[in-house]
Order: sequence, then C-alpha cells, then structure tokens
Amino acid sequence: MLAKMMRSNLNFMAANTAMQRGVGLIEMAVVLVVGSIIAATVIPSMMDAAQRKKIIATANEISSLMGYARSESLNSGIDIDISFDTDAHTKGVSCALVATQSEAATTKCKCYDANISKSCKVGAGPDGGSMLRTFSIPLTSGITFSTNSLVWPAAGMPGRFSVTYPKLTTTLPDDLKVTISGTRGFKLRVDLSTSGRISICSPDRPEAGYPVCAS
Repeated sequence: MLAKMMRSNLNFMAANTAMQRGVGLIEMAVVLVVGSIIAATVIPSMMDAAQRKKIIATANEISSLMGYARSESLNSGIDIDISFDTDAHTKGVSCALVATQSEAATTKCKCYDANISKSCKVGAGPDGGSMLRTFSIPLTSGITFSTNSLVWPAAGMPGRFSVTYPKLTTTLPDDLKVTISGTRGFKLRVDLSTSGRISICSPDRPEAGYPVCAS
C-alpha cells in the first residue's frame, strides 16, 4: 500500500514538473515575441532620431560656414571663396571649405585634401591664399550633402564661388541650394541667395521645425 502511494506521488510530481516546464517555455516564448515587437518598433525609431539630429547639425554647420565667409569678407575687406568640391564623393566624403586663394591656388585647394593647410597656402601678401575653415563628413556616416546643378563662375572649378566685398553678394548666377540627405529618408536644405541671405528649409515637408522650401 505504501509503495503504491509513493508511486502515485512520484507520478504526480513528474506530471507537475512537466506542466511547469511547459508553462515556463510558453512564458519564454511570449517574452521573446514581445521583445521582438518592441525591438522592431523602438530601434528603427531611435536610428531615425539619431540620423535626424546629425542632419540638423550638418545643416547648421553648413549655414555657419556660409555666414563665416560673409563675416570674414566684411571684416577683412576682400573677396572670400567658398568651395563645395563636386568630386569629393569619389574620395569618400562630403566637404566644403572657406579660403582666401590666389589664382595659382584655386586648382590645388581641395576640401578633402589631407594636407589642406599646406596645399592652400600659396605665396604671401595680398596675392597669397590660405584655407580659413573646412567641414567634412564621411559617406560611411550615412549622410551626404551636395549642391544643385549650377553654372559655376569658373567652368574649370565646379563647386567654387566667392562672397564679394563690400556688398557680400555671391558670384553665382542663381541661388545656391545645398541638400543634406540621410540614408533613412530625412532631408534638409541650406539655401544661399545671390544677395547673401542664408536659410534652412525642408525639401519635402515640414521637418524638425523647419519650413518647406519655397522651390
């Protein structure tokens, strides 16, 4: 009788353990499913937000670069060159520079040049040239910026133009538009009018407090 009761208890315990194991597996499966849903929702949203912040920072940096060129022209009383080298993407970056350049330096000074300070420095005195400020961002960041297609002042140097003293207007035939794009679809644009006005807008729809671009 005692042996029969012990066998019964053992069978009950085994069945109970199996049941508990089954419940544990079901709970684990539910946790994994819920975790996957949260990850699929939250992680892309976090990546979108991170890239949006980078694009806003890039737009502000380009706007600051343009403003710096105008201020430098006003303070120094000379024309200041801005360059968005159109072949920079072939070097793995998007970049721009502000410089005072002699005619001899214009074909040498590249915003992606590792020795930019040396290559931009040509001669001395009013005929010499030097790099004043640069900004670049690697293509591996997922962010690029490029200019609209323009008839550049110097046909042999696409992407180059000047802020002229004393009116602080540009040597461009039309407004400059620099579009900053991310791999996750977010875009902003920095516009520089021929009269020297700088603004930031969104090409597609209102984004992060920026209005839609006029055109």
